[in-house]
Amino acid sequence: MTSNTAYNKLVELAFEEVNFGKFARDLRKSTADNPVRIGWTTLEGNNRYYFCYWDAAAYTPSNPATQTRESEDMVALRVIGLDGDWRTITYDTVAKYRFEGVTYRVI
Repeated sequence: MTSNTAYNKLVELAFEEVNFGKFARDLRKSTADNPVRIGWTTLEGNNRYYFCYWDAAAYTPSNPATQTRESEDMVALRVIGLDGDWRTITYDTVAKYRFEGVTYRVI
């Protein structure tokens, strides 16, 4: 009988496909201690991968920056490992993300 080792490795690499709503919900659950690793494409066509988290304190309805970003389907995220740095992503450029040990492909 053959081993299922190769099959098990393929299953580990397979990504669950999710929509942007699931991505946004997971993103809002992220913290500095439980970040999301996001892979997206920049406007210049470059792939970027960062460990980020949602900083709820920065998102207030009265904040003009929050209103502008939300109207353009964008979000600014704190980056882990780059002291005080932020990245702004557009939801439709996100290709995949990893959160709580599971990798997802956003469709």
